[in-house]
Amino acid sequence: MAGRRRGSDRWAARLGACAALAGASSSADALVRCVDTPAQLQSALTAAAASSADDAIHVVAGVYAATSADGFFAELDAPGDLDISGGWYPGCVARVRGARSTIDGQGLRPGMVILGSFTSVGHLSISHFDFVDGLSNDAYAGGLTANPYLSTNLDVTIEANRFVGNEAVDNVDGGGGGLRAVADGTLAIRNNVFVGNHARNWGGAALLHCEGLLARIVGNTVTGNEASTGAATSASGLRVGGDCLTEVADNILWGNAGLDLALFVEGARLYHNDLADLGGDEQPAARVGDVLVNPQFVSSTNLRLRRTSPLIDAGYDTPIDGLSAFDADDGPRVAGPHVDIGAYELDRLFDDGFDPPFGPAS
Repeated sequence: MAGRRRGSDRWAARLGACAALAGASSSADALVRCVDTPAQLQSALTAAAASSADDAIHVVAGVYAATSADGFFAELDAPGDLDISGGWYPGCVARVRGARSTIDGQGLRPGMVILGSFTSVGHLSISHFDFVDGLSNDAYAGGLTANPYLSTNLDVTIEANRFVGNEAVDNVDGGGGGLRAVADGTLAIRNNVFVGNHARNWGGAALLHCEGLLARIVGNTVTGNEASTGAATSASGLRVGGDCLTEVADNILWGNAGLDLALFVEGARLYHNDLADLGGDEQPAARVGDVLVNPQFVSSTNLRLRRTSPLIDAGYDTPIDGLSAFDADDGPRVAGPHVDIGAYELDRLFDDGFDPPFGPAS
């Protein structure tokens, strides 16, 4: 009982710390940069990296391919928040519902690399992008690398992105085919889709690490990814490590070549996931409502749920910090009695079976 009590106290203390952080706000308005060419995107990243103000980069919907061997690159050298979002109308007057901007590695280079440093403090948020065909021969992810350093005091949020066909192939550091994210504080991975990514070592879909407070991995769809080493015991889906209090809820973790979820963090709590193969060095402290069923995707290229899917209304409604307002397509995150499992919510307003496509199918 004492061990359980200490664990509960640990959760309560960290939840209180997160509530305090959530109540804090910056006194300065964010500096917004609107970009619609690859050169402008790289220039905006470079400027934001040196800025001590809060910055926002709005990327007009379109396809962006870097020319640098490291992809679109920035190392954050000053304190301040940085929000990078895609899918904007020309002029960045508003976002297009369900739209994303595509970061195309062209099978030649990583998609985007955003590094922290010991002088960077704040919140890094990246949302509404398609990261496709990225290739890393180094310690970066094929698709997106977000702050792969510790002790940088950066919270990281990755939301409503799609990671498709990315590879991390380095023999030693080839982890995180689609995404490699490290947070020193809080980590949020919400409403993303990972499909067809590959890592030489671990984390075919994503390699995630959190030190400090909380990690929330909620409402993602992870399928068809692989990692080369270890075959059936490799972390082909998500590999999660660190010492944060970790919650994994409402995710589809199914149909990957090896382990769908590998836990290398103590005390993780799992709620209402469609989870086939669980492994790693640690066992979850709680596992409630997980199922092992065919998700019933619309097709192999459209990972939305059929109306007959057992995952509809089967999710966990009260994750830490609550549910986001919108799903991966910018539709309502809850459209029925309960949230659906996975990145996409079934839109019940269209009962004829012809839901409007909010974005490219995947």
